[in-house]
Amino acid sequence: MDLQFLQDFENHLNPAKAINKKVSFEILGYGEISTVFDIKGEAFSGWAFKRLPLFKSLEQAKNYVNFYKSYNQKLEEIGISLPKYDGKAVRGHRGIYVAYLMQERLNGKSILHKLLHVLPDDEIPVLLELVLKKVLKVWEFNKKDTGLVLGIDAQISNWALKGFDENNVHINENSELYFIDTSTPLMQKDGKEQLDAELLLKSAPGFIRPILRWFFLDDVLTRYYSFRDISTDILANFIKEQRKDLIELCLPVVNRFCEQHYNVIGEKSLHAKEVYDYYKEDKLIWSIFLTTRRFDRFVQTKIFGKRYEFILPGEIKR
Repeated sequence: MDLQFLQDFENHLNPAKAINKKVSFEILGYGEISTVFDIKGEAFSGWAFKRLPLFKSLEQAKNYVNFYKSYNQKLEEIGISLPKYDGKAVRGHRGIYVAYLMQERLNGKSILHKLLHVLPDDEIPVLLELVLKKVLKVWEFNKKDTGLVLGIDAQISNWALKGFDENNVHINENSELYFIDTSTPLMQKDGKEQLDAELLLKSAPGFIRPILRWFFLDDVLTRYYSFRDISTDILANFIKEQRKDLIELCLPVVNRFCEQHYNVIGEKSLHAKEVYDYYKEDKLIWSIFLTTRRFDRFVQTKIFGKRYEFILPGEIKR
């Protein structure tokens, strides 16, 4: 892997305008915090990247990359399939360091939130149960009482269909999935969260961090250690994808699955109102988060003439 090529890419990147004067790149998608993109050129052909400009030292950036890799390895050990992955750390601007988290680039049409719009409705419950079975592997591991507890952000847009064929798009109980969003490693050791959540708050302007700190630490992170909350998040993702009609179809699938595996999951069933209430709250929080980031970008670049470190999305349909 050509680290100097990646350093050159960082040196010439203008995140505020999402341009690079030396190396072209293509934005593949946006998360709530980071952007996924493809760097053009032979050196990194076939890889997708997430850029995290969050670190005070090269050592801190490398530690995050190693943590990312160890989380991936643990997920693979318990039976969750991942695309190939890697990570590198480089020097950024104004004394910061940047972690580039890398993953084998997949066909964007294979991501499950895309499949919601092309699969027959009677295959959507099958797709959902495939996801729930993968999440169950995390809970089965966590019950072993090893001192290590894993969390997982299992929303529909974080999975892809293995062996995707554009000419024959179908799901059945034997279909295999990739889990594709491991850039926020969720792992507790002896009851202590191993992820430094303060790093992720650096993507927000300073004036809103106290609010996000309360929300992020007490809600967003903890939800990924509750099977019930993860299931709520998955169903709420249907609403974000403009398929709220699937809630009535898929809610019984979740509740039946939780009942069948209650000895592992140990959580009660869901109600549709909880899904809709959750979605409204989640939409509000992330909309405020993005709005304040855009305001911060304007202030930093237009008023103070400073560099802004993050690539922000345009309008997100929620």
